[in-house]
Amino acid sequence: QGKRPEEVAALMAEYAGLTAGSRTVGQRAANISLAATEALEMIPIVKTTSDDFKRTSFVPWNTALAAYESGTGSPEVTNFGASLNALVNVYARAINPTGVPTVSDKEHARAVINRVQSPAQVDGVLNIIRQELEIAKKAPGAVRQQIRTSIVGGGAPAPTTGPYSDAEKERLYQEYKARNP
Repeated sequence: QGKRPEEVAALMAEYAGLTAGSRTVGQRAANISLAATEALEMIPIVKTTSDDFKRTSFVPWNTALAAYESGTGSPEVTNFGASLNALVNVYARAINPTGVPTVSDKEHARAVINRVQSPAQVDGVLNIIRQELEIAKKAPGAVRQQIRTSIVGGGAPAPTTGPYSDAEKERLYQEYKARNP
């Protein structure tokens, strides 16, 4: 093919890297999608328990969580606390691409949630969380498309990882594919 061994080795290494990257994106996509879908399903439950928990004065979410954790308070308060706790757990998984929440992820989730008190504030935060989760679910697909484009070309230009044009990558990929069915 007129290629020096170093060029062939570089192309093979680049292709192996792209394959590994694609596999990693697929695993991360599954983790994110699972947790984000679960969190999105929790949001209506939190909304319902928030609506059932009639607040007549300043009642932080912390109070509802504390009522749930201690088992005290009205059923509406403890239900709201339980739904918040469940949302914190799945939201923390969704914001960590590995799908394994850390203490820091849970602290972040609680910080986002605990800043609201009124039903309108709850609705606003739940809407932001919903948008964040939808974006998180879309991101792996965009990365997967960038990887695919960098291999086969076409579509929007993908970031390059070497000195080869898209046309050259496509030609080399086809050659590699023909030799390694």
